[in-house]
Amino acid sequence: MGKMQKTKGYEREREFANAVGGRRIPLSGAMRRAAEGLAGDVEALGLRWEVKARKSGFKALYDWLQPDYVDALAIRADGKQWLVVQTLDQFMAQRGFRKYAVSYRSGKKTRREIFYAKDDSEAERIASERHGDKPGFEIIPLHGGEKR
Repeated sequence: MGKMQKTKGYEREREFANAVGGRRIPLSGAMRRAAEGLAGDVEALGLRWEVKARKSGFKALYDWLQPDYVDALAIRADGKQWLVVQTLDQFMAQRGFRKYAVSYRSGKKTRREIFYAKDDSEAERIASERHGDKPGFEIIPLHGGEKR
């Protein structure tokens, strides 16, 4: 695997871990076979997650999970166990989390990071811990609430 692919993988692992309030498992890819305790890429919500990102490799899954079409997807290869796939928004909402974004200035660019929290006060705490020192810091509810 090239450096660019590794970097993309690390970025997606961090992005997912930040979104769900988890932590990236250091050296998870490099040491996976050597240490069982490092299995998975992210620990969050009491689960170990393997994080995969592809430019368009999961297109059929996204097509099958179109909004207002189905809530989850059950897939299985012959002779294998069933897998359940659903959007992160649906997964988190079923667990009582609401979706937020934090917007902040980084250099000349405005950045936006998605995350989930149980309520507005938890969202404020999470966003402040991660980005409170950045200029232009703003929390945006994305669960039907208005921008504050």
